[in-house]
Amino acid sequence: MHEPACESAGMVVATAEAMHQAGLNYPYHMHATCIDVDPRCVYMAYLQLSLLGIGAIVIHGNSLTMQQRDVWYTPAHFICGWSQRLAQLKMEKLFKQLLADPANAVADTPQPSPEPVSMRKAD
Repeated sequence: MHEPACESAGMVVATAEAMHQAGLNYPYHMHATCIDVDPRCVYMAYLQLSLLGIGAIVIHGNSLTMQQRDVWYTPAHFICGWSQRLAQLKMEKLFKQLLADPANAVADTPQPSPEPVSMRKAD
């Protein structure tokens, strides 16, 4: 799930609640990337998502200009293995592109991002 203007992550929490009511284990079936320009909103979103056990990356930045000032990872992001799962999804997507169009897929290959060392990663 991607939330480009997350505020306090209310939509992410509502989605997790709906998944829970549907009988799904949301920590293992949903991952959120939340972005906001206001640092207070980033702190609120991080705290709320962490306390509810939602795997998420919370970014202090601007989703329109693609600027990032700070990146926060919730504990559930690590506990549920989302770093590896997201990397695997990227590789599967790249492999599908490679099979569909081998000439253009190699040129669009993203560089691998380093694994986060701590819960909070600064630029």
